[in-house]
Amino acid sequence: MLQILSYLKRYSFALIAALAIWIAIIVSSGAGFNPTGVDWNFSNTGSFGDSFGPISALMASLAALAAFSALHEQKQESKNAELREAKREKQDAIRAFENTFFNLVGFFEKTVSQTDIDRGASQNMKSGRDAFSHIYKRIEYESKPYGSDHLNIYNNYFKKYINDLAHYFRLFYNIIVFIDNSDIKNKYFYIKIFRSLLSDSELALIALNCAFHAEGRKNLKPLVEKYGILNNLSENIVEIFKLKQKFKASAFKSPSAEIT
Repeated sequence: MLQILSYLKRYSFALIAALAIWIAIIVSSGAGFNPTGVDWNFSNTGSFGDSFGPISALMASLAALAAFSALHEQKQESKNAELREAKREKQDAIRAFENTFFNLVGFFEKTVSQTDIDRGASQNMKSGRDAFSHIYKRIEYESKPYGSDHLNIYNNYFKKYINDLAHYFRLFYNIIVFIDNSDIKNKYFYIKIFRSLLSDSELALIALNCAFHAEGRKNLKPLVEKYGILNNLSENIVEIFKLKQKFKASAFKSPSAEIT
C-alpha cells in the first residue's frame, strides 16, 4: 500500500492532467465539439452522465488513498517528533551530568591543593599532593619489615591525619557514587578521567583505606572492585601490603563490557 501511495505521489501531476484532459474531451464531445475526430455516439453508449461513472469511482479511490497517505505522514511526523524530543532530552541529561561531574572534579582538585600537613617545627610543611605522598611514604616505610602489622600502622596514620584523609576519602567516594548512580551509559569513561588525576600515593592510600579501614571496606571497596580503580597501582605496593589477598581480582583490571 505504501508503495502504491509513493507512486501516486510521484506521478500525481500526470494523473491529474490526464483526468482533466479526459473530462475535457467528454464535455466538449457532448457539447458538439469533437477535437479528437472520434465519433462519440452517446445515444449508443448510454447517457452522458454515465460516462463519468468510472472517473467518479477512480476519483473516490484516489481521495481515499490521499487521506490514508496524509494520515500515514502525520503519524510518521509525530513519531519523528517524539524521537527528536527523546534525543534532545538525552543530550540535556548528558550535559547536566557532565556539568555536575566536572564541577565535582574541580572541587576535588581544589581540596587536594589546599591539603597541608605540619611535619614538625624543624621541617617544612607539605601541601597538595606532596602531603599525600609524605603520608604514604611514612606508612610504607613502617610496613616494609616482614611481619609488620599493616592494619594498625595504617589506622595509626589515619588517626594522625584524620582531618585531611577522612575529608579526602569522603569526597572521592561521593564522586564515584555520583557516577555509579547516574543513568549515563559509559560510566567507566568518567571513572578513568577521574582516576587519571590521582597520584601514585593517592591511589595507594585509597587502596589501603579500602583494605584496612572499616568504613573504606564497607563503602568504598565494592566500588573500587566494580570499576577496577586499582588497575594502575604499582605492583610493588600491591606486594608490600599483600593487596591481592584483600581485594577481588576485578579491582586490578578494567571492568567488564556491561559496566563500561
